[in-house]
Amino acid sequence: AVRMDRYIASGKAFLWQNEAGESVAMACIVRDSPTTSSISWVYTPPKKRGLGYGACVVAFLSQEQLDGGKKACNLHTDLENPTSNALYRRLGYQPVERQVCLQFLAAH
Repeated sequence: AVRMDRYIASGKAFLWQNEAGESVAMACIVRDSPTTSSISWVYTPPKKRGLGYGACVVAFLSQEQLDGGKKACNLHTDLENPTSNALYRRLGYQPVERQVCLQFLAAH
């Protein structure tokens, strides 16, 4: 919650609303440099999935970053989710690398 509060306060969290004014998807710019932006925290509530809202927020946010002068956007995604990954490929994203998070525990 603290991290999301920071994204909201800095104007880096974006909500997508449908025609009825309901918030139906979100995404955040989690890092940016002078030439790139990183998009993550893409979320659509379960009852709103499959209607294209996630695609809309990612496409809009990606284009907005490029129009604002970024040379590239990258997107953090779960490679085990074929639905979202097919969507991101249709938007022009392509897999570049796989990241692994390791946790080292202190020996007792």
